[in-house]
Amino acid sequence: MYSSSSTVPKRVTLIHVLAIQLLLINSELSLNTTNAYLNHKCLVSQGKYKPGSKYEQRLKFIIKRFYSVSNKGYEGFGDSTLSAIIQCRGDSYGPKCHDCFATAFAALRRRCPWYKGRIIWYDQCLLSIDAKYSIGQIDYNNNFCMSNAKKLGGDKFAFIITWNTFMDNLTTLAVDNNTNKLTPFYSAGKTWFKGDMLYGM
Repeated sequence: MYSSSSTVPKRVTLIHVLAIQLLLINSELSLNTTNAYLNHKCLVSQGKYKPGSKYEQRLKFIIKRFYSVSNKGYEGFGDSTLSAIIQCRGDSYGPKCHDCFATAFAALRRRCPWYKGRIIWYDQCLLSIDAKYSIGQIDYNNNFCMSNAKKLGGDKFAFIITWNTFMDNLTTLAVDNNTNKLTPFYSAGKTWFKGDMLYGM
C-alpha cells in the first residue's frame, strides 16, 4: 500500500512536466502557424451608417468583390465615399489570405458594428474599411505596434546598428526578388546578435 502511494507523486510530476513541455511547444508553434487576433480600432470620427443605407449597399458590393477575387496578398476597392483594403503577410497569400479576410471581416462586424471606418489586425493580415478613398496611401494615424516583453541588455547601440542593417538587407532582398509586380514584396531571414538569433520578415 505504501509503495503504490509513492508512485502517484512520480506520475503527477511526470504529467506536470509533460504538460509544461506541450505548452512550450504549443506556444512556439503558435508564433508561426496561427492567425491570431492582434488588435482592432473603430474609427469613431468617421461616424456610423444606417442599415439599408447607400453606404451599406456599397460596402456589401465591395465585400462580395473581395470574396470573389483570388487574393494575391493585397487588394483594394473603393471610391471617394468608401474604400476597403486587405493586406496579407507576404507568406500568407492565396487561400490563407482569403481565409484571413473572411475571419477579419466577421470580427470587424462584431467589434465595430455600423462604424463606417474600422481596422483590424491579425497575425496574417489586416483589413481596413474607410469612409474615404485610402487605397495606395499610407495611414500614419491608425497603426499598431507590438513590442517584445524581453528587455534588451548590453550594448543597445550595437543592437540598433545590427537591426537596421538586417532590415535594410531584407528590404533589398524583397525588392530584388519581386520580379512579378502582382505579388507583394516579401522576404524573411535571420541573423545573429551576440549569441541570440534575430528573426525578421
